[in-house]
Amino acid sequence: MHPIDVLLIEPSHDDAQRTLTAIRRKGPHLSTVHLASAEEALHLIFDDWPDDAPHVPKLVIMDLATAGDAGKAVLRRLTEDTLTQHVPTVAFSANRNPGDMLETFLLGAKMNILKPSDPEEYGTQIERVVAKWLMN
Repeated sequence: MHPIDVLLIEPSHDDAQRTLTAIRRKGPHLSTVHLASAEEALHLIFDDWPDDAPHVPKLVIMDLATAGDAGKAVLRRLTEDTLTQHVPTVAFSANRNPGDMLETFLLGAKMNILKPSDPEEYGTQIERVVAKWLMN
């Protein structure tokens, strides 16, 4: 397995394509893995590593609202594991509930961004995330 710059956890095919396009625009050299479920992410991150050489993603972007309890488990595990607690996790969701947003931060997310409905603004938000966490 090659190093993963961005791990995208997004069940919506359309949103995943918009996100991947924006990531490629901002960082065409970045390796990106897209998974449709948080369960797949837990397996990839914590079960598929060779014992001697884990592949820790540099950034995780996830739609926490649709990932549900498994998405919360991803945040918890990333925060608790010494090999992954430094990985910035960005919750990118249409959920505007302030309680859910607070819970996201309490679980370890570094950013919580509301998904804009405008496709251009959507791409701009993802480009800002990539620039902030990977282009410095």
